[in-house]
Amino acid sequence: MSRFIKILKFILSHPIGSRKPLSSLYRFFKWQIFSIFKVKNTFYWLSGARLITQKGMHAATGNYYVGLLDFEEMTFLLHFLHEEDLFLDVGANVGTYSILSSKIKAAKTISIEPVPTTFKYLKENITLNNVESIVQTHNIGLADKKGELFFSNTLGTINHVTKNQTNAIKVEVKTLEEITIIDRPSILKIDVEGYEYFVLQGAKKVLQNNLLYAVIIELNSSGLRYGVSDEMIHQLLLSNSFYTYSYEPFSRKLVALDSFRKSNNTIYIRNYSFVKERLITSDAINVRGVLI
Repeated sequence: MSRFIKILKFILSHPIGSRKPLSSLYRFFKWQIFSIFKVKNTFYWLSGARLITQKGMHAATGNYYVGLLDFEEMTFLLHFLHEEDLFLDVGANVGTYSILSSKIKAAKTISIEPVPTTFKYLKENITLNNVESIVQTHNIGLADKKGELFFSNTLGTINHVTKNQTNAIKVEVKTLEEITIIDRPSILKIDVEGYEYFVLQGAKKVLQNNLLYAVIIELNSSGLRYGVSDEMIHQLLLSNSFYTYSYEPFSRKLVALDSFRKSNNTIYIRNYSFVKERLITSDAINVRGVLI
């Protein structure tokens, strides 16, 4: 019951849920009833995009309830990306960010997801949205060097690199530089449950390329399990001229932050003037009946 109440509070405090409470709550209760009788569901999302969901996919179902689960980061992505851009989705999970970039913005996308069962849903979502021609998928992990690592595979969205081989799978890992030898990304999103520092260590040339304007990354102290602090990651990004910002989607304003957020995602940006111009000139997006 406490989790049920927590979700309801999230919906009603969300920027879309608070503006469209009845329709958001309707979708929530509809999904609760539907999930009793059917394991898998496909729902229409935004601008013709669709997503496959099933019970336990909390991030995907959150997008069903309120349109954009990670409201600030997802609207930043949608306002910034152009068709000629490349988006790197590291830790793609079932592909919500990848579908936003490829289906809605028609941007070339590279999606990387190490866990095979999750990767299967990623591929299904890409096929469902007919974006195979512009989305490149990799069922691998990323690190600071090529090799193999063990990943947990029973924890859903929080699967991670582990030394405990019980309930774990061995996964091939490469560096991000190997994946992007020719391609030059415009935005990099990383959500690898604490292994971010090692991914970035294998992406030095990617970070140094001036065509990379933004990094969306989650820093929540989970790197401590690998002996890495969030401050180490923060300093690495600062050394490549990226600085921390929050984004106000309705006013399209970037607000400088003193440091990274200690939970949820932080948006790191460089070439502020270019990014600002992109954001304010982008077309509006209809999210569950709300124009942003």
